[in-house]
Parts: sequence; C-alpha cells; structure tokens
Amino acid sequence: MDQRAAFRDTLALARARNMPRHEGTEDGLAHLESMHERITGDFSDAKLGRWLGWAQKTLQVEAAMTLEEIKQVNLYRSGRRDPARGDLLSYRTADGRPCLGYCLAVDERHAVVRDPGPTGAVLTVSRDRTAVLDPALCSHPFDGSPDSVEAFSQWFAGRPLRLPPVRSGNHRRSLPLPSGQLAPPGAMVHLALSGRFVTTWVD
Repeated sequence: MDQRAAFRDTLALARARNMPRHEGTEDGLAHLESMHERITGDFSDAKLGRWLGWAQKTLQVEAAMTLEEIKQVNLYRSGRRDPARGDLLSYRTADGRPCLGYCLAVDERHAVVRDPGPTGAVLTVSRDRTAVLDPALCSHPFDGSPDSVEAFSQWFAGRPLRLPPVRSGNHRRSLPLPSGQLAPPGAMVHLALSGRFVTTWVD
C-alpha cells in the first residue's frame, strides 16, 4: 500500500470534515498536519504504518468518520476499491476548502463525486477540481428494462418520472442521457440543480 498517499488522503478527509484543530494536543488536525510535514523518505514501512494508524484513528474519533469510510482510503491506495463507491478524487469547494470524495462518473468537463460522510451527498465538480458546481436534486435507479427506458425518457422530456416495478431478465438495455452519457443497467441517474442529468456508474 502507498502509505504516504494514504496519509495525504487521510489529511484531506480531516480537513473536508472540519476536524477540530486542537492546537497543542495530539488529537487534532494541527497535530496531523505536523505529522505529515515530518514524514521523511527514510521512514520505515512499519513506522509509517504506525503514524497512519494513529492519524486514521484520530480522524475516526474527532471527525465522526466510520471505520468503513476510512478503510476505503487504504483499499484505494492498495490498488483495490469498492466499485460501488468509485475512485477517490481530491477537489476544492468554491471557498477553497480541500475535500476528498468518491468519483462516480467523469465526462470531458465534469466529475460526479459522492461525499464520504454520513450524508453521502452527490456533487458535480469541474474537471479542474476547483469548484463544486451543483448538488444533485434527486436520484433514481435505472434497471435496464424497456419500461424503465421509456419512463426515464419521459422524465428527460420534462414529464413526471413514474418508475415501473424493478425487473430483471435478458431484455436489459442502456439509457442514453441528454448529456450524451450512457447509463447501463444498475446505474443511478441524477438530476442536478443546474438541470443537467448525469449518471454515476463505475465499471
């Protein structure tokens, strides 16, 4: 596992979750930042692992992160990840605050990111990763059935979405979105506050 990268991700998560600084103590953001600055190239894997473990445990306690959420950082930096969550993506909010989220979909100009916190908010960020453009207004699953394709097509045309019962079978197809994206069966389709329809799906 790339423990240095995992430490950077942990620090980004701490900042994104507004972890208290607790200046002068060992259980706040200030101490984590100091630890990160003191990591040198001659650190052994064992020592780096101890520091990372301390940082992540502090994040769990002080920033209300769950063990599962923190585990995803280590899985990602080990070359493994939960495909339902997506890759980690660092970005900045409009006011410059650093954040880290799960990247669920990317097109030529935007990325759709889910916040790793308890709310699981889905956000659309610019590809230069500098600003949140808009949150998702609502989200619906697409099952790939012909009835579902028809229901979503009506939604895209401005009519109310009336989802049919979830179906499975061999007659599953992908759904073309007005943005040009293609939502395969099992994808989530989001309507952003900007009026854009986007899909989040990780192969």
